[in-house]
Amino acid sequence: IILDSAYAGIYSQYCGGIFKGSMALLSNFISVSALSSNDVYGIYEYDGKGVNLYFNSVLVHGGSAASSALYLEKVTSGTGRIRVQNNNLANIGGGYVIYTEGRKNIQYSAKNNFYGLGTYPFHNYGFDFSDLAGWKNYCKQDTYSYEVDPAFLGYNNLHIKNPVLNGTARFLRGVRLDNDGELRDTITPDIGGDEFTPPDTNMTVYSI
Repeated sequence: IILDSAYAGIYSQYCGGIFKGSMALLSNFISVSALSSNDVYGIYEYDGKGVNLYFNSVLVHGGSAASSALYLEKVTSGTGRIRVQNNNLANIGGGYVIYTEGRKNIQYSAKNNFYGLGTYPFHNYGFDFSDLAGWKNYCKQDTYSYEVDPAFLGYNNLHIKNPVLNGTARFLRGVRLDNDGELRDTITPDIGGDEFTPPDTNMTVYSI
C-alpha cells in the first residue's frame, strides 16, 4: 500500500470480536505521507477488539507531528485485546511511531522494531516517551523489541537491509509467507513484512 496525501494506509473500525485473533492484519507493506499540516497514519485501529497485527512493515515519511505509524484509538468499552507482534514500524516525518489512547488497548506487544525521528516517538494514555526504554517501563510490554533504523530500500520499497533485524522475530503458526510470497523461516523469521537474507560482505553497521 503506497499512498501520498492520504489519511491512513489501513483504517479499521469496530473490527474484531470477543475472541483473541478474530481479525488479523498480516505481512503488509504500508508507506504513507501527507503535507506537514495534515495527520496521516500507517495503520489506524478504531475501537478494535481481538485484533492481531503481525509482521507488518509501516513507513510514515511525511505529515504533521500528530501522525503515527500505528494509531490505536481508545476502545469504548472493555479491553482492546490487540496483539502487536513482529512489526517493523517507522516514522521519519517527525511524529509518533506508536500512539495508543487507552491503557488496555494492547493485550500483548513483543518482537517489534520501532524507529522514529520525532522528539517523542511513543505515546500511551496521555504520556509521551522519548525512547523505547520509557515505553517499556510504562507499558510493561515490548521487552524483546528493538529501536533501530530498518534501512528500508526506499519510501516505496519496504524491503530492508539492516542485518540487526535478521532472524529476530518469533515464529507464529499460520503466518507462513511474507509480503513477497516467500516462505517464513520456521525457527527465526524476520521482523516486518520482508523475510530477507543480509549480504555476507560489505555490510554497514546500523547499530552496536
